[in-house]
Amino acid sequence: MTERIEAYISPTNFEKDVFKIIEHVRPNWLVDSTSKPLITIKFTEGTTNTIFGVRENRSMDDTVLLKLFGTGTDIFIDRDKEVATFIKLQNAGLGSQLYCRFENGLAYQYITGKPLSYSLATTPKFIEKVTKHMAEWHALLDVSYTEVSEEPFIYDKIGNWVEQCKHYPKLMLKYICPDFTVDYEVLKAEFDWMDKNFNRHSMSCPIVFCHNDILLNNIIYDEASDVLRFIDLEYGATNFSAFDLGNYFNKLCGLGKMDYSRFPKENEQKIYIKEYLSHFNYLIDKHPPTEQEIHAFYIDANRMSLASLLLWGVWAYIQNSISDIDFDYLDYANYNFSEYFKRKPTIS
Repeated sequence: MTERIEAYISPTNFEKDVFKIIEHVRPNWLVDSTSKPLITIKFTEGTTNTIFGVRENRSMDDTVLLKLFGTGTDIFIDRDKEVATFIKLQNAGLGSQLYCRFENGLAYQYITGKPLSYSLATTPKFIEKVTKHMAEWHALLDVSYTEVSEEPFIYDKIGNWVEQCKHYPKLMLKYICPDFTVDYEVLKAEFDWMDKNFNRHSMSCPIVFCHNDILLNNIIYDEASDVLRFIDLEYGATNFSAFDLGNYFNKLCGLGKMDYSRFPKENEQKIYIKEYLSHFNYLIDKHPPTEQEIHAFYIDANRMSLASLLLWGVWAYIQNSISDIDFDYLDYANYNFSEYFKRKPTIS
C-alpha cells in the first residue's frame, strides 16, 4: 500500500515545504543538509499539474519528482485511480516507482531521458518503438472484469465533463467562421451522437487498459539505454484500444498552436497500425494482422481521433475557467472543436 503523508506542498514555498516529503522518501539526504543543500528544479509546467524535481547532487539518476495537482483538477482526475495505475504499471515493469502520496500531490521516481520530438517520432525507428510500447500497455496490463464492464474512459469522461459546461459562456470558434459557437447544448448533442455511433456494438477493437493521453511530452526516450516510456498516468483507464493511437495522431499536430497538416494520411496511419497490431497480436498469441484487420482498426482509430478532439476540447473549455496554469486553454479548445467539426463529416 502506498504511504500517505499528511503534508501540503506550496508551489510558492516549495524549497522549504519539500523537506516534509524528502524526510520520508530519502531520509539519508538530510543527514547533512546544511553543507549539502538539496537541488530543486521546476520542470516546464504541464497543462494540468506542476512538476518539481529534487535531488541531492548534480546527478539526475536519483531525482525524486513531486507532482503538485492543479487547481480544480479533481473535476477531471480520480486520484485514487491514478495511484492504482501507478501500482499496476509498476507491477508490470512498465512504469516508475511511486514513493508516496501527500495532500496535494504525488512523489515518484524520475525516468531518465528526454521528451520525444516530432522529427524523431515520425521516423521508422520511433514509430516502431511507440507502437510497441503502446501494445505492451494494452496486452500486458491486467484488466479486471469490473473494469471491462465499466463505461469506456472516453464516454465516462466526455459525459461527465460536458455536464460541467452548463453554466459556461458560449465559445466562438474563430478557426471555422465568426458566427459558429459551442455551448452546453451543442456539446451535449455531439456527445449523444458519438455515444450512439461509436459504441461497443460498432467498434471492432477490444477494450483494454489505455494511457489515454499519449502526446510527445509524455513519451520519454533515454538514448543511453535505448528505452522509451510513457509518463503522466493520471488518465489511465479502460478504453477502446484504438483511442491511444487515434489520440496520438492528433497530438502529433502539437499542443497549443496545432498544425493539422501533420495529421497522418491513411497510408501513413496504416504503417503505425500495422506495427501496433503486429506487436499486440504477438503478445496475445494471435496471428499477424491481416489487411482487413488493419483497415478495421484504421476506421476505429479515426473514430477515436474524432472523440479525442471532443474530449480535449471540453477539457480545455473547463480548464479556461478554473486553472491557474499559464496556458491558453481557450485557444486550445478552439483548435480542438474547430478540427472536430471540420473532420466529423468524413468519419463513418
